[in-house]
Amino acid sequence: MSGFIEKTIAEQGFAASWKLHMAPLVEGASRRRHRQMLFGSVVTGLALGLGGAALFLAQAVPPDSPFAQPLFLALVLALAALAAIASWLSMLERDASLPDAAMAAVETHFAALFTSDENAAFAEVVLQDLVSDGVLDDADYRVMTHHAGSYRGCRIRLITAQGTATRMASGTAGRGDLVVARVSLPVTMTGRVNIDTDRSHLPTDALSCHVDHNQFDHIFGITCSDRMATEQIVNARLAENLLMVQQQLANPLNSRAAKGLRVAVQIAEGSLHLVVQEPTREADGTGSGIAGVEGLARRLIMRFATVPGLVDVLHGDSGNPPAFASLAVPEQSGPRISF
Repeated sequence: MSGFIEKTIAEQGFAASWKLHMAPLVEGASRRRHRQMLFGSVVTGLALGLGGAALFLAQAVPPDSPFAQPLFLALVLALAALAAIASWLSMLERDASLPDAAMAAVETHFAALFTSDENAAFAEVVLQDLVSDGVLDDADYRVMTHHAGSYRGCRIRLITAQGTATRMASGTAGRGDLVVARVSLPVTMTGRVNIDTDRSHLPTDALSCHVDHNQFDHIFGITCSDRMATEQIVNARLAENLLMVQQQLANPLNSRAAKGLRVAVQIAEGSLHLVVQEPTREADGTGSGIAGVEGLARRLIMRFATVPGLVDVLHGDSGNPPAFASLAVPEQSGPRISF
């Protein structure tokens, strides 16, 4: 099956982009996988038959026959086992075109909001500013993707990068995946606000702030330079939005394990920066086949949809459903039978 089932508000309409960019590749990958499974099954069956024949022959011939010697029997069984194993190795190969096609489908889905920005230098400046402000650890960051656009009069950017840290918060070196969303504020605000799940990154010379939300205060720490100005932006709506982002990423059924996950926000100089940082995975999840690349597409959609969602929150919209909320199930038309 090559279709995409839309499950969330953000995925609404994505099936058309999936059909355009992904369906031919998915169908080809599915056929190729079936051929590989058939080939592996046939070779494995032949290897088992060869091994069984060698065992039968060793029992049927005289003891002094070359076919009854342990060395010959071991050689035949080893060759049969190697052939069976080698026939399945092709199943481990990853189709490198699937992740690229998934990104192209998501870019088409959000073409009205984002375009790919080739100006990687600006993205590097954004990351360096966050390092200088203490939001990011000192590391060598390599920009992977950079998208820019506008929504409701606000400039929006989405940056993904990989960093090789020379000084991590845990005290050990390592690689990390980084997603940075940048949104220009729709209102004027003075001062600086920092929100972080890792309180060690919060400025020590700033004022402590709180939101009237027990769960948010338990997960996030907040500091600011002006409490009254902070209340204009940091409210229950923003708290709920950040909790949804954090919970969607932290839920192991939705994505990978949350160990090492960090969510941070900086509001300063007319912009809001949302930072999601986590250790780099060895595998991207696409190695699990069609289901893996579909999961990758859903994560990319949620990533892109988070940015305009922040703009809606900053505009004070409370009635709009979040981008990752489930689509309403249409009522079934026709007669209803009750027992």
